[in-house]
Amino acid sequence: MNNWLTTALELIGQQQSAVLISVIGTRGSAPRDAGTRMIVCADQCHGTIGGGHLEYKAIALAREQLSKEQGHGTLANGMLGSSEAARPVATLHRFPLGASLGQCCGGLVHLLFEPLNAEAVPWLQYIRSHHEADRTVMLMTQAVADTREKSRIAAIRKLLVTDIDTHGELLDIQQAAVAVARQHLGSDQALPDTIDRSLWLERLPPDDFRILIFGAGHVGKALVNVLGTLPCSISWIDNRAGEFPPSLPANVSPIVSSEPELELAAAPAGSFVLILTHNHALDEFICAQALQNDTLAWCGLIGSASKRRRFLQRFRARGISEAAIARLTCPIGLPGLEGKHPGEIAVSVAAQILDIRQRQLARLADAATAASQHEPA
Repeated sequence: MNNWLTTALELIGQQQSAVLISVIGTRGSAPRDAGTRMIVCADQCHGTIGGGHLEYKAIALAREQLSKEQGHGTLANGMLGSSEAARPVATLHRFPLGASLGQCCGGLVHLLFEPLNAEAVPWLQYIRSHHEADRTVMLMTQAVADTREKSRIAAIRKLLVTDIDTHGELLDIQQAAVAVARQHLGSDQALPDTIDRSLWLERLPPDDFRILIFGAGHVGKALVNVLGTLPCSISWIDNRAGEFPPSLPANVSPIVSSEPELELAAAPAGSFVLILTHNHALDEFICAQALQNDTLAWCGLIGSASKRRRFLQRFRARGISEAAIARLTCPIGLPGLEGKHPGEIAVSVAAQILDIRQRQLARLADAATAASQHEPA
């Protein structure tokens, strides 16, 4: 999930000063790929760009930028005073990952530092609104050099493109940029980090890694703590409103529902489903519904081998096909990790989900490669 997007809009809404750090380009070996982001506030950080001394230096630079903005008298709405020169501006930094940073990657990372203020709201909301409509957004970021000092960035411009509209404007190359963005919009091919020395292109798809967790008991809470750190979108469903903690990760949406079948019917294709409610009859009902939805990527049910046997007998009695039953994973978790502590179960199940997802993505990539090789010249 694009956790940074939700966090950014929340911080702006709270009028909290922050800097968005984006990896906009890499060369050689680097700890994180282009498109990775983190947000730095005066007293906390959200996300990571890979840790190590690179992240340490980036956080220090971001907080130095925040300190300068506050020193110039940032107003409550995120904008600075009347002096144009005092307004917060984006900065671009180049980091060789060698001995100077104490990192052995040996590559090169370009980081963009942008103030999160009222000026950022339109493009952030544009991305969110199109993601909610299940559209991919192409984001193009242009660094405009100062005419008096070419090495200094005078402004950052953004152009966002979907299949139905655009937002923003680039300097001098608008028409060509839209054409390039539309060319790559529906493609799975890797994008160039940069189109020219000052224009970077990103594909921002809507969340395609979605997890439905049924049950807010001890294991459910432990799972949310682990999965909440991953780039995924989680719907956490229970019929007991009081079971949800008051504070949740940004990628978790609590849903109070006594009709879980409705949540399954609305689940996007490719979703992962975890069933671990407080009631065996409810587990059975949800599981039966999930197994008959062949668009789901995976269905996991907490329980023992004996619970599995009982449920399979009942599923067959319901007339559920063997092909559907074969989609059930029970017990859940990686083989060999048999700890029963909720935290141990959570780590094991999270690793299992990541392993399954990685293998599914690899199969899709292999299929796409095979299809392209058979296309007519």
